[in-house]
Amino acid sequence: MSSESLEQRLQHLEDRAAIKDVVDRFSNLADAKDIATQVRLFTDGAVVETYFQEALFARMQGRKEIQQGFSSFIASFGTMYHINGQLVIELDGDTATGQHYCQVMLIASVNGKATINTNGVIYHDSYVRTADGWKIAERVSHFTWTNTAAMSDRANGEQPS
Repeated sequence: MSSESLEQRLQHLEDRAAIKDVVDRFSNLADAKDIATQVRLFTDGAVVETYFQEALFARMQGRKEIQQGFSSFIASFGTMYHINGQLVIELDGDTATGQHYCQVMLIASVNGKATINTNGVIYHDSYVRTADGWKIAERVSHFTWTNTAAMSDRANGEQPS
């Protein structure tokens, strides 16, 4: 039996739900390409590092730099889909850490043909409770695998002849 009070257990459930909401909102806003709103999910001095395989691709600090970096990265993609998987959260008062898995699909036109780049991403996050709710203080993104393929004409929305 837990030594925590009912209020403490309820607070932990609320905190986990709030952090999951931040994670899911991040993905939805990325798909909508609403980077201006997305960066408000981060603390003012947040740090984001992105790795492809083991190589550091980008390091950004602060909302302005994060917004510029994200905007630049997504500029070449017409459509993006983030599908969030498991999320494990470790709470510690007003801070928390989390690890979650995500499948990210990036669709772009390459030589006039739609191409889909599907990625397996593991995010390692640090969160902090602020007056405005939970925010991401640090995010380390590991793009661990990728698969690129041409999309069929029907997948592009074209009608068969």
